[in-house]
Amino acid sequence: MAATPSSLATRYVFGFNTTVAQNCQWVDDQTVVYIAGYSIVLYNLLDRKQRFMHSTGATEGLEGFTCMALCPSKRFLAVAERGEKPVVHVFDLKTLRKRKSIVHDSSLGKCDVVSMEFTNDNDSLVALMGRPDWSIVVWKWQKGKKLLESKLAEMGAKDGFFHLSLNPVDSETTVALGERLLTLTRLSIESGEQPMKCNHAALLENNAKLTAHAWLKEPSDHMVISN
Repeated sequence: MAATPSSLATRYVFGFNTTVAQNCQWVDDQTVVYIAGYSIVLYNLLDRKQRFMHSTGATEGLEGFTCMALCPSKRFLAVAERGEKPVVHVFDLKTLRKRKSIVHDSSLGKCDVVSMEFTNDNDSLVALMGRPDWSIVVWKWQKGKKLLESKLAEMGAKDGFFHLSLNPVDSETTVALGERLLTLTRLSIESGEQPMKCNHAALLENNAKLTAHAWLKEPSDHMVISN
C-alpha cells in the first residue's frame, strides 16, 4: 500500500531580508508586513502571530524578492522578483491571495525592480527598473496592462538610481533618486513623459551624495532631500 504524501505548513518564520528595498510596512496600527527569505510575513505585534503569503517564483526561474510596495488604502501589496523577465506579484491583504502577476517582458536582460509605488487611487503601479533597463514603467495592474515605459537614459540621466516616489498630491509627478542625480518627470498617459526642471548643481554641492528624500504635507508639492 502506497504511503499517503504529506506536506509541511509554515508555523513561524525567523529573520528579515535586508536586501529588499522598502521592506517592512505598516498594514494597520498593530500589523506589519515584511519579507523574510522567500516568505511574505504579516506579523501582529499584539498577539505575536504570523500569517503568510508565498510566491511560486522559485519554480519559475526567478531569483528572489527585490522590493515591495503597499498601496495607499493598505488593501494590496506588490512584491517584485528578479529575473530575465522580472515579475511583480500583487496580493490582497484581506484574503492573503495573489490577485495578479505582471511580467516585465520588455526587459533588456536580467533585471531588478529597484523601487515601486502605487498611485493615489490604488489603480496603477509605478516601478523603477534597474540595470540594464534604467526605466520607469507604469502598469494598470488589475488588467496587467503596461500604460507607459520611460527610459531614464533618454531623459539625459545615467544609471545609479535606487529609489522612486510619487507626489502624494499628484501621482503623475515622479521622482527617481540616485547618489548624484535627482530626476523629476511628469508621466502622463495622454502626453507621455515630460521632464521637469531641477537644480542639480545645488543638490550636489561639495561633492555630496544624495541618500533619501521625502514629500512634505505643507506646503504641498515640496520635498526635502538629504545627503
